Amino acid sequence: MVLHIDSIDDLVTFLQARAEALAMGAAECGLNELGPDWEVIPRIIHSLKGFFDFIGVNITKANGREVAGWKQPMIRDAGGVVAVVRQKCVPLMDADGVCIDQSYFLVRAKAEPGNIGFPLAGGVNSRVLLSPPLQFSMANLQNNPGKIPLVALVLDDNGQCMLTTEPAPEDGGRFYEKVNQYSLVDIAVGQGRAISDEIEKLGPGAADFAWIKDSLLRGMFRAGWANGHLRSAMSLLV
Repeated sequence: MVLHIDSIDDLVTFLQARAEALAMGAAECGLNELGPDWEVIPRIIHSLKGFFDFIGVNITKANGREVAGWKQPMIRDAGGVVAVVRQKCVPLMDADGVCIDQSYFLVRAKAEPGNIGFPLAGGVNSRVLLSPPLQFSMANLQNNPGKIPLVALVLDDNGQCMLTTEPAPEDGGRFYEKVNQYSLVDIAVGQGRAISDEIEKLGPGAADFAWIKDSLLRGMFRAGWANGHLRSAMSLLV
């Protein structure tokens, strides 16, 4: 059963459990230790291509900046698709008879090597943060479609993404011309059960997913428990 989280205490309990289960180790290493998958040629590129690579960029005519020009390494990435799922629930009436709309958002606890994640005992970095339930690069869609949770929900019979998306340019100080496509998927109350059933098919990985009540979103962001993709996806609500 995919959890429905209604309180900050329940959210902390969920994150604590997933942080302990998914905790990832990460430590700096030399670029010469990245082989055989990565080659330095003079840029750093993955052998399968299509994934991000590192390039050198020569900046000129930098009017309005601190210096007129410089050179720097940058990450070149074709971008990907990020989607959050919102389940609208039956409105409630408060004590004064005012109608209160309720929604739940599907999130996934996920470890990434660069995260400052939910802390484990002793302040150890778990690398685990809340992320969107659907987040994939075009390279992963091409090379590993069967390993992307829930991706079948947004693909047509030809394997093409059916989502209506909005472009969001990423940090131009680190990424070279990267644009991700973000989408907000609204579902009716009854459809949430079908999505939860699909998540259950993931086996042990189903425990990484939860429906979070919309009133908890602000506290989640302020506590630093959401990754950048989830924060950007939630900007679609504005």
